[in-house]
Amino acid sequence: MDKRNSITHVGDFEEDRNQLEHHASPQPATTGTITDETMTRTGVSRRKMLTMLGAAGVTLTAAQLLPAGVVRPTTVYADKGGIPNHGAGSGTPPSPTQSPSHCIIPMTLAQLRSYTTPQPDEQYYITDPGHEGHFHYDSADTSSLDNTGTILVSSSGARYKRNMDQHTYNVTWFGAKGDGVTNDTPALQATIDAIPPEGGTLYIPPATAFYSLETGGLWLSDRNNIHIFSAHATLKIKNGVPDIRKQQDSVYTTSVDNYTLLYLQNCTNMTIEGLQLHGNISNRIALAGGESFQTCLKIKGCTNVTVRNCIITEGMTDGITVTGIYQTAPTRQVQVSKQIVIDSCTITKCRRNNVSLVAQDGVTMMNCLIDQAGAIQGTKPMVGIDVEPNPSWPGSSRNVILRNNTVTGSAGVYEISFGGSDQHHILIDGNLIHDGIGTALNIETGNNQPLCTNVVIVNNILTKNKYGIRVVGRNVELISNNLFVDNVQIGLFLYSSDGLLVTGNKFIRNGVAGIFNNTPDANLKIRSLYITNNWFEDNASSAFASYSCSVKLSMNDASSLVVFDNNKQINTPTASPKMKGVLIDIDCIAIANGNVSRYLLDPDHPHDRFDGVGNNSLSI
Repeated sequence: MDKRNSITHVGDFEEDRNQLEHHASPQPATTGTITDETMTRTGVSRRKMLTMLGAAGVTLTAAQLLPAGVVRPTTVYADKGGIPNHGAGSGTPPSPTQSPSHCIIPMTLAQLRSYTTPQPDEQYYITDPGHEGHFHYDSADTSSLDNTGTILVSSSGARYKRNMDQHTYNVTWFGAKGDGVTNDTPALQATIDAIPPEGGTLYIPPATAFYSLETGGLWLSDRNNIHIFSAHATLKIKNGVPDIRKQQDSVYTTSVDNYTLLYLQNCTNMTIEGLQLHGNISNRIALAGGESFQTCLKIKGCTNVTVRNCIITEGMTDGITVTGIYQTAPTRQVQVSKQIVIDSCTITKCRRNNVSLVAQDGVTMMNCLIDQAGAIQGTKPMVGIDVEPNPSWPGSSRNVILRNNTVTGSAGVYEISFGGSDQHHILIDGNLIHDGIGTALNIETGNNQPLCTNVVIVNNILTKNKYGIRVVGRNVELISNNLFVDNVQIGLFLYSSDGLLVTGNKFIRNGVAGIFNNTPDANLKIRSLYITNNWFEDNASSAFASYSCSVKLSMNDASSLVVFDNNKQINTPTASPKMKGVLIDIDCIAIANGNVSRYLLDPDHPHDRFDGVGNNSLSI
């Protein structure tokens, strides 16, 4: 739900609105066939014979190697050093610490599980599609469970271990199909659970369709050093899966009621790269009257997590949620997520917000496309990026950087919003925010909540929204070098400003004004404001011709301060209608120095009620 306790707008206007490369059983060599008679006549042991045959590249039929009664593979290939097995998670020859193996026997999973006479110097090559790789017999292990992927247990209790390549775990080893039909949740979770405590790589190969999550999402708790990697394979909730309200986190399980696609809790040093997460809200019915809080990716109380080059879409609640682990006893505190990087991702069409940043100390989100929040079965607030710590947990959002993102098309009243309680050290730099039905960038805190500190907004383009930036209260220090262009009404909308510096910006063709505050409420009026070195051009439209001006402000009282220095106010010669200059409603401490005005609607009054020197105004 929307936790925001916003200030109501008052004024002249309405309220804001490959699988791994695998080797088939090698073809029999043309040098001949070794028979039982030959074996008997030479008197050579099986192990020595296989070694010799490996050097000669000779094959044997399985019937000559396996004991009677065993399901037999068709061919045995012996080649010292093993068959190379390319691709992520491939098997490798035995390590130097293992006994050298001169016998590699192709088998299916079923054949190896029924093989009762394993030898420590044999290698077994599994040929089942998706499960390919080398296994060896571990005579010291008598207790490990069969997990299909890295450990196989025979009917006689022998444990076979996959020869691992750099600790990479392929989900197809564990039975994941990616055919869009099979429920892949158990296989995917089994792969995650097989990764040892020291970490490894979870590899999700491209598939014919998508990996279907039919009975829940994937859960990683208290895990470290895991790299989840794919070349854009898709994990997707199946059509028609109900939107069931999530249990409370204290009793969280990976059971049927968890449809967060990927849930990280209390994890450290995690990377998610090249994955597609699809909540499929367009083919599911959302809960009426509230949210299930089933997101595509939740990062909760984690440290050092990177999400890179991922596509995240149609989340039942959010696309990405970054939050904390809350506790009230024995002391009231929150374990916030730290050092989170979201880089070069596309996040689109999620029901509530595309991104929610709730409890964090260090989040950098950069080079991302954030599009159409709330476009399908939308529920408020429907924000592209919502940075909103819970008001009852002050100080739980700090060191947030939004840089070089494109945010557009949100169904809610904000494209990017910073709300809730106090936030500290916020940088909004170089973003393109456009085509919003309401405000491109909103900065505020709830009523009677602590204010934000060290908030800087620089180098952004805000275009074709209703409003460019809306700031309520003393929550921003600096707005600099931004381009406000072609917004329907206002470039920069201010309430209760006190100490804000607006410098080096361009305000061009905004329909009502470049900078605006107009309200009868004394609590929302301007107390102090510094406007320097800005460019104002053609901020006028036929719909709002009677209001159009470069700047319009309602000042709090006679002691209020406004400085308007070294600005340019320009109407192009062909502009119609033309904007007026700077308008303030009462006499106060108003200073204007070194400004240049050209072709204003009223060139003789570029900044009435201001005192100053060095100003120049040219009429048509």
